[in-house]
Amino acid sequence: MWIDCLCIIQNDASDWETEASKMGIYFREAHITIAATASKDACSGIFTQRTEYLDSHAIEIEDDEGVVQILDTQRSPDLNDVFGNIGVLGERAWAFQENILSRRVAHFTKAGVIWECGGSILFEDGWPPVGFDGLKSYTRAPQSLLSCWGKVVNAYSRRKLTFAEDKLPALSGIAAMMSGTSWGGCRYVAGMWEETLPYDLIWRTSWGKSLSRVPGLIKGPSWTWASIDAPITYSPFPMETATNMSVILNTNCVPQGRNPFAGFVEGCIEIEGPVTRATVTFEGNKNSFELGLKNTDDTNLILHFEPDTLLDVDESRAGKPHGLPGLRRVNRIPKPFEAELACLWICTSRSPSSSSGSTYGLGITEMESRPGYFTRLGLVQFMFDSQEPWRLDPLPDSRRRVCLV
Repeated sequence: MWIDCLCIIQNDASDWETEASKMGIYFREAHITIAATASKDACSGIFTQRTEYLDSHAIEIEDDEGVVQILDTQRSPDLNDVFGNIGVLGERAWAFQENILSRRVAHFTKAGVIWECGGSILFEDGWPPVGFDGLKSYTRAPQSLLSCWGKVVNAYSRRKLTFAEDKLPALSGIAAMMSGTSWGGCRYVAGMWEETLPYDLIWRTSWGKSLSRVPGLIKGPSWTWASIDAPITYSPFPMETATNMSVILNTNCVPQGRNPFAGFVEGCIEIEGPVTRATVTFEGNKNSFELGLKNTDDTNLILHFEPDTLLDVDESRAGKPHGLPGLRRVNRIPKPFEAELACLWICTSRSPSSSSGSTYGLGITEMESRPGYFTRLGLVQFMFDSQEPWRLDPLPDSRRRVCLV
């Protein structure tokens, strides 16, 4: 039996790093994981008061010696609300990988015991529960690495962490498993995969009107979703519908400790693609960022810009071409401003059933102290509806190499 709060020396960073790197192995190799799914907290115990039952159902169980026993099981009248009264376990980020990696999980809920394994999800009377899909399908082949990882990030990023810096360590067991299974040989780079770059860069934070708080910042490379403490929406399109505009030349990430799938001290992606300058206007509330791009025919395009978090002017990164200041990530609402950023165009995705689609890019800003090195600020999108995908008509010198850090 392994229980994290008993088997890890509390307040010992060295022991935590050692044991945290092994958590994936513990759960993956366990015969069964018992989940107190309905408990309100760590002191509530595994058994809770069950909801009212509609009927009972007899099932036969035969043991190893051939003895058959008949058990009466009961079924909740409202199985659509199996997770309606779930406790903190369904919200905890660490519990996400513990569920996925476990071979077998017995969920103790208010509606009854739910069995989950790689082959099935069943209520205690032998029938599948309604409204309980489980998590194991997220990493089950066959599906593309991009599709699989997108489901994982979308669901995982909506869970809660006591310490924001655990963002990647709490996912490291799943990353280690995926690197050695159906997608064997894939290289993990700070919460993404080298094989699915640059598409992994097309993520956005789900904040603004949908969130009550501004996304927090986490130490690490700015280009990874793991640098933002907020729900994430991953690549919105399948790879087969996309046309590359940029090329990944090199990736280099430095792990924070002994676990190569946990946190990263720094990371750099060298990428070549079209870069254009744009103007960002902020009107004074967190939903009013507007991005204007001057086209080659002197027309002004208004693009859809989703900053990763709030931005403010950074006078140290002066925008020399337009005489405007640069930008930086902040965690407070700034005063109204007009500033400059660069757009690094990544790819175009076209709908297979129509002529519509989108061109995606990253809003980036150059570091004053490191010329040629850029940090990410947000996602840029241009939506089109024509017979031919919208293409930039960049100036001859607009294609360049940049290093994202």
